[in-house]
Amino acid sequence: MADLSHPAGLIVADRFPQPFPHCDVVTLTLDKTMLGPHGGIMLCKSELSQRIDKAIHPGVQSSVPLRRIYGMAQCIIDASSPWFIDYIDRVIKNIKVFERKFNHHSGFVVTGGSDTHLMVLNTHQVFGLTGKEAEELLESLGILTNRQVVPGETLKPYIASGIRLGTSWITARGYSEDETGLIANIILQNLANPTNGALQEESKKKLRELLKIKRKNDVWYE
Repeated sequence: MADLSHPAGLIVADRFPQPFPHCDVVTLTLDKTMLGPHGGIMLCKSELSQRIDKAIHPGVQSSVPLRRIYGMAQCIIDASSPWFIDYIDRVIKNIKVFERKFNHHSGFVVTGGSDTHLMVLNTHQVFGLTGKEAEELLESLGILTNRQVVPGETLKPYIASGIRLGTSWITARGYSEDETGLIANIILQNLANPTNGALQEESKKKLRELLKIKRKNDVWYE
């Protein structure tokens, strides 16, 4: 059994290993790399289908709003379009920008790089900031991440030593590799100078201007 909520879009675009026939059951959500609504899907081999269906409904789940089923179905149809593969390729190109920028600091990228849409950064080891501190600092600028435990974690999970971030939704908004590089620079500058108020205000301004351009052009991948 595998939960493929994060790489689902990469699998659809054939940029990540296929789960079948190796797995018997696969679960996934559509709101990460599939650009879909919040909701889950289970896939399984035919011999397990009746047992799983009966266990879920009416066993543990009641009815689902039809609008949600429609949204999920439309998401799957969209994922079969040529533009979706192009979108996933851009997601990977943007994460490679993060990889190149962040690897200037040894040990910062926990795995040394990323083959998907996300990565984990060890902020505590490199900048002396806990994951909680780094998350809150970046959020104050307008960059959303989440604190993340790292291999050999020594801090409490609620505090953590790192953060996790990805490129699926900035790519969906139309952010280019150059713009992704700008975001990476802002992240590095502020993590290195977490108490520099002038830098924070300048970073907020740059990010607001960047977002204003996207909103003005109404960029959305389709």
